[in-house]
Amino acid sequence: MIGPVDKALVLAAGNGDRFRNPTRESKLLQPVLGRPLIIRTIETARDAGTTTFEIVLGYRADQAVPPSTR
Repeated sequence: MIGPVDKALVLAAGNGDRFRNPTRESKLLQPVLGRPLIIRTIETARDAGTTTFEIVLGYRADQAVPPSTR
């Protein structure tokens, strides 16, 4: 059995073609039950004990990263 995981690698670099999003917004910002997918992913992992996240960005990374942190 695997013990608790305190680090997570979130792969969020694809363009989200299967979302069929006409606005071409990054898939990680797509709402799922009213909240962005990336937030739901991080919160779920955090609730399971994850404390450190690395997020791989690609397509439309400019939408996900505030200009002051680039």
